[in-house]
Amino acid sequence: MSSTRSALRSRLIFMAFSVACLAPFATGALIGADAGGEDSLFKELSVLSEVLTLIQRTYVDETSIGDLLAGALEGATDALDPLSTFVPAEHAATYAETLRVGSSVSGLVVAKDRGIAYVVAAVDGGPAAAQGVRPGDVIAAVDGASTRAMPLWRLQGVLAGPPGTELALELLRNGQEVRARLTLERFAPPPPSLSRSEGVAVLRIPRFDDAVAGEARDLVAPLRGTEERLVVDLRGTAGGRPEAAYELARLFTTGRLGSLRARDEELGAFDSDLPPLWEGEIAVVVDGGTQGPAEILATVLKQAAAAILVGEPTFGLAGRQGFVDLPSGGRVVMIDAYFAGPDGLPIDHRIRPDEVVRKSFSAVQDDDAERGDPLLERAVEMLERAAAKAA
Repeated sequence: MSSTRSALRSRLIFMAFSVACLAPFATGALIGADAGGEDSLFKELSVLSEVLTLIQRTYVDETSIGDLLAGALEGATDALDPLSTFVPAEHAATYAETLRVGSSVSGLVVAKDRGIAYVVAAVDGGPAAAQGVRPGDVIAAVDGASTRAMPLWRLQGVLAGPPGTELALELLRNGQEVRARLTLERFAPPPPSLSRSEGVAVLRIPRFDDAVAGEARDLVAPLRGTEERLVVDLRGTAGGRPEAAYELARLFTTGRLGSLRARDEELGAFDSDLPPLWEGEIAVVVDGGTQGPAEILATVLKQAAAAILVGEPTFGLAGRQGFVDLPSGGRVVMIDAYFAGPDGLPIDHRIRPDEVVRKSFSAVQDDDAERGDPLLERAVEMLERAAAKAA
């Protein structure tokens, strides 16, 4: 009974103070004062004070002001985007180590949206992928601890623990409960690979780092003059170096590739004056786990190389993560600039493919191999149609 009351209390506190703090955080701290802005800020702060006083006086259990305000700030950053978070002062130093480790021991890229924790991507070759964890899985609990009231920074920290740590994951997939036991261990994501599907070359890009452009060049160069169609597979590829996406794009197009844009100014531009290595027809396969640099590459290829996008809408966030250190010692982690494609528009929304193909799941235990690969099959089909039309 006490655990039920505690969970209910956490939910009520989270919702009440997230709503109370969202307006001043967004309009005051992030946007700045405009006409009447200062008065508006103080008005909303007075609302916060009133709600705090109300809870202290009437809530059934005693409450901690520190915990309430930390939950309010976490709720405010959660409302910005699924990757932003507020880190309390006492955890700021350890969170720096969490960011350094990243997904290198779990193989999981995670996010939170309105309090719901979920898998953005399960990195190829990582422990999570080996245990069948899939992009889109909701993470309900880790080692029995509910993720509902667990801030993003804490969840990321658990997944960046020491190698050898075992974690019991409770997942929700298509309304069904799935359990996975994850052992953290260091691994190296595989390099780009080249295969064939029905005579079409398929370039798989599982990561974006300093080496990816050179590795992809070595794979694509032998095809020059021998292939007319190419599929670039970016499914489930999240995170990495945004600059690597522009470097990779130079293999397929030239001229203006994109830019980095803050709220009111362009911070940098990405261009190429070299002839592209590949000038044939291109299809790009994406899904909900295509995030960040992978979205940049998909955007550049669509806009500058006339690539056909096939699959599911992408994650919808290719931004530079910034850090604001607070006088209290806490830290706000949030997007401070967006990357853009050749058209100059920020990649701050889900990219909808030209040909939408939804994954079909009939049961949690189904064997994916038996169902084939409908997204890749459709990409090959679209290239064949384009070639037939051109002929």
